[in-house]
Amino acid sequence: MDDQTPKEVVVECALGYEQARREAERLHRERTLTWEEERLAECDAHAEANERLAVGRERDDRTMGFTGTAAAPSGEDVPDPRTGRAYLHHQGLVVERKRLEARLERAEREKDE
Repeated sequence: MDDQTPKEVVVECALGYEQARREAERLHRERTLTWEEERLAECDAHAEANERLAVGRERDDRTMGFTGTAAAPSGEDVPDPRTGRAYLHHQGLVVERKRLEARLERAEREKDE
């Protein structure tokens, strides 16, 4: 830089800044895409857990409580069938809300790009 004119120094710095800005944009976009996929994968995992819980609840309903199979979360009492169905319904709604939020944020990002 010693033998460059002030104009050349400014141009070189501007080019370096532009490269750094583009790299930051690229990394930000990559992080956003990864985060969106992670949230959707979390929804899928949550939905699968809900499905396993629903299967267990159905088995318990068929056995009329004599030999229940659905495990309650550790440290909690086994919920009665009505409470279990309400909990499962709530968890299903949580999955749908999370999935909609992730899709909405993706749509807003794509609109702005």
